[in-house]
Amino acid sequence: KQHVLFVCSMLLLTLGCGNKDFGTVAGTVTYEGSTIPVGTKVFFQQPGAGYVAAAKIDETGAFQLSFQGSPKIQVGEYTIFFGPPESNLSQDEFFKLKKQVDAEYRKRGKRPPPSPDWTLPEKYYQPHTTPLKESVVAGPNTIDIQLED
Repeated sequence: KQHVLFVCSMLLLTLGCGNKDFGTVAGTVTYEGSTIPVGTKVFFQQPGAGYVAAAKIDETGAFQLSFQGSPKIQVGEYTIFFGPPESNLSQDEFFKLKKQVDAEYRKRGKRPPPSPDWTLPEKYYQPHTTPLKESVVAGPNTIDIQLED
């Protein structure tokens, strides 16, 4: 009987302690001081782990990350990158369009826009080119992201 109580208490203790491995992440994103378009996606990826939490930016520039429907995110180091607002373009089509738009602007002697959605520099759309890194710790995390050219 004592053995069963010991196993049950250890199980409860383990389950309770497991929650320390998770945090929640909310914050805002601005680009050159202004909010970015509603629906822009923000991704937090653990390098090498294949773990990606995501959110959509709301009308105030705010986001609340989730992973598989839960606001709990694994603690650890993350690379942050973005996706354009909802569209029917694949990532390859997105970058093909960017190259076409850039070429058209250059033909006219003008500086091309930063991306096809007219919002962010291209480096922020790829996990391997983004300079953004953040740590998520246990408990609530507020991460405000200020993007620049």
